[in-house]
Amino acid sequence: MTLALDHLQPPFRSHALQSATERITWIQQDRWIHYTRAEEGLQRIGELLACPPRNRMPCLLLTGAPGMGKTHIVQKFVRDHPREFDTVTGTTRTRVASMQMPPEPLEKDFYDELLIALGAVVSAGTSAVGVRSRARTLARQFGLRLLIIDEIHAMLAGTFRQQRIFLNSIRFLANDLHLPLVCVGTHEAHQALLTDQQLADRFAAFELPQWRDDNAFSQLLKTFASILPLQRESDLCTPKIRQRILSLTDGVTVRICRVLEAAAMAAIGNGTEQITNNIFSDELGARSLVSISERRSSRHRMNKVPLHLVDWIPDELPCAPRPINGELLSSWARRLAAANELTFDQMCAAIGQRSQHMRHAGIFDYDAPPAWRHLVAAFARVPERWVWVLDLRQHFPAAGREWFLHDPRWPDAIHCGFCSDCFAEQLRTQKPLHLKAAWAVACVTRCLQHDLPLFRFCPACGQQDPVIFRYPPAVQCYRCQYHLATASKPAQKREPAIGEIARLVVALLSGQRPEPSWIGPVTAADFRALLQDLVWLCTTPELREVGDARALVDVLAFLRFQSQDPYNRYPEPPFVARPWKQREAVVSVIAQVLLGPRTAEVFQIQEGRFLQDLQLYPFVEILRAVNRNPARWIARASRWPISLQNRLQQAQDRLENVNARR
Repeated sequence: MTLALDHLQPPFRSHALQSATERITWIQQDRWIHYTRAEEGLQRIGELLACPPRNRMPCLLLTGAPGMGKTHIVQKFVRDHPREFDTVTGTTRTRVASMQMPPEPLEKDFYDELLIALGAVVSAGTSAVGVRSRARTLARQFGLRLLIIDEIHAMLAGTFRQQRIFLNSIRFLANDLHLPLVCVGTHEAHQALLTDQQLADRFAAFELPQWRDDNAFSQLLKTFASILPLQRESDLCTPKIRQRILSLTDGVTVRICRVLEAAAMAAIGNGTEQITNNIFSDELGARSLVSISERRSSRHRMNKVPLHLVDWIPDELPCAPRPINGELLSSWARRLAAANELTFDQMCAAIGQRSQHMRHAGIFDYDAPPAWRHLVAAFARVPERWVWVLDLRQHFPAAGREWFLHDPRWPDAIHCGFCSDCFAEQLRTQKPLHLKAAWAVACVTRCLQHDLPLFRFCPACGQQDPVIFRYPPAVQCYRCQYHLATASKPAQKREPAIGEIARLVVALLSGQRPEPSWIGPVTAADFRALLQDLVWLCTTPELREVGDARALVDVLAFLRFQSQDPYNRYPEPPFVARPWKQREAVVSVIAQVLLGPRTAEVFQIQEGRFLQDLQLYPFVEILRAVNRNPARWIARASRWPISLQNRLQQAQDRLENVNARR
C-alpha cells in the first residue's frame, strides 16, 4: 500500500518513508525554516553588503528576545556568503565575517575575536596596538566588506569607561575600513549603542518580535506541517492549536521549534502519525522547553526581579518617607529604597518575598491589586488609602492603560520620562525628589512647568528608565551613577503649543471638561475620543500606499518635529512605546487640527502653505495626504464635534472645486 504524502513538500516526502528511529533523528537536526521576517532580515543585511564604500557606512542593529532566531539568521547569511580561496594568488577572500562579542568589552579581546573570524592565527603576547594593526591589515587584504558582531549586549558587562573605549574601537574600524556593521543582540543592545551617539546615528533597527496569533504565525505552522516527516496530515492552524502553542512558548521561535519537534516525535512514538491538540500536554512542554514554567509565571512581573536579592525582610521598614501628592507609586518606591539603602530591585524583591507571590515582586503604577496595596501600606507603615491615591487610576480616573507609556508585551510596567530641571529645582528648594504622575502620560512629551522634553534615557549611558534616588538627596542613573539633576542637554526650543496640548490632555484624563475655546462645547469623553482618533489618523499605515513607510505624521508635522526615520519604517511599537521625538511629532499634528487657523501664529511658522486656505488648515493637507482607504478616516470624523466636521466638509468642497477647474 502506497502512502499519500501530498501534505509534505516533495523534498521531504522520502523522509516520511523511513523508520521511526531515522525520522526522529532527522527531526532533531538543525535546519533553516523560511519565514517572512527572517527573509526580510537577510535582505536588509544583503543591502548593507551591496552598499558601495562611503564615508559613513550604514549599519544595522538586529534585536529580539533570547531564542527569536537572531543568530540563526546571521549564520544563514554567512553560509550564503562563504570564504573564497583563489588558487592562483593563494589568498582568501572573506567578504563577510561573523564574530561573537567577547565576555568583557576589551579592545584587545575584540581584535583577537576578529582575527579568529577572519581565520587568522592569533599570536600570544601581542599588545592591543599590534593586534589592532594586524586586524586592519588582514581585513583589507581579505577584502572584508561586512562585519557581524553577535551578542553585542554583552558589552554592558564592562565598566562605563570600557564600554566607551570599545565603542570607539568599532567606530574607528568602521571608519577606517568603510565597513558596514551588523550588531546582533537582545533589546539591551539598544542601550549598549546609545552610549555613543555618533555610532548610534548610523544604525537602523530591525526587530524580531515575538510571535502572535496572526497570519504570519499561521504561515510558519503551515511550513512546519509540510516538512515534519509524519505520514498523516497535521492541521496546525486550528485556533486551539495556535493558541496552545503560543501559551507554551510565549511566541519565542526556538521554543516553538522545540515544541513542534517534540510533538512530532510523540506522534511517531504513539503511532498516530499526526499532531493534534491533545498532544500538546503540559508534560510535553516541560520536557521540550527549558524553564518555560518559570517564564510563564514571570510574564506578569514588571521588573523580572529575582526574589533572592534579599535574604531577610523585617515586618516594617525602618525608614519610610511619606508619599507625596501627585507622584507615581514607583517614585515613592524609589524613595523608600533610597531611605533604606536598598536598590530599587531589592525593594521590589522585598515586597515579593513579603507577599510570597512572584507576581507581586514589582511596582504597580496602574491598577495595583488590593492585596498588594495593603501589603505595601503595612510594610511602609502608612494607611492603605495613601497607597491607593498614588495609583494612576486615581490620578487620572478617566484614563485607561492605553494612555500611558508602556510596552504592550509587559503591560504592567508603566514607563516615565523625567525633567532634569525639575530634579534640580526639587534639590534647590529641599523638596523630596520624586517623579510626577503626568510624566507617564504618552501625550505629555514636555515638562508642564519648564516646557523641556521629558527623556526616558540616561544622557551618559543610554539606560532606559534610569532614575534612582539617593540619601543624602541626589538623583542618579542606576547604571552609570550619572547625576540626572545636572544632565547636560542640547539647547531645546520651547514649544508653547505642545505644552498647551499636554495640559489639555492631563485635564481631560482627570475628568475635567475642556474649554469651549478649543473646538466648541463638547464633553471630556468626546474630546478624549477625538484625541484617540487623531493619534490613529497620524500613525496608521492604512491610509498610505502599501510600501510607503511614511505615516500622515511624517507628511503633516513641521520640519523641526520630524524624526530621522519615517514613522512606519518600524511599525511594531505602538504610539505609547515610541520615543518622545516621534510622540511629539504626533502631538504637534493634533495641535494643528485643534488650533486650525491659529496654527501659523502659535507655531511661528512662515510657510507658503498658510498663505491660502488658512481657515481650512490642516484638513486640506490631510485630504491630500490620504491616498488609500479615505472612507475609513472619514467614517471616524463623522463622530467628531460639529465645528471640526464643518471645516472638513468645507475642505472637501474646496478640493472638489479645484479638481473640477482642472
